[in-house]
Amino acid sequence: MPAELYKDFFRLGVVPGSTFETCREAYKNLLKKHHPDRHSRTTEMMNAATEITSCINASFQRISFWFKTGKVDE
Repeated sequence: MPAELYKDFFRLGVVPGSTFETCREAYKNLLKKHHPDRHSRTTEMMNAATEITSCINASFQRISFWFKTGKVDE
């Protein structure tokens, strides 16, 4: 497993080298927890949730690309 993906696995809260199914499940759970609509009481909370969600999305996209192609997206 490429070292560049370690932070992405940790961001999803899974052990580096976990299966795609485990990563997908963790991704979905984190999106439910940090979705901006759930934190829309104040603008600051919504902006923070949006930032967290975008980081989670980017990490999952890199992991997903690696599982599909065996390459690290650059």
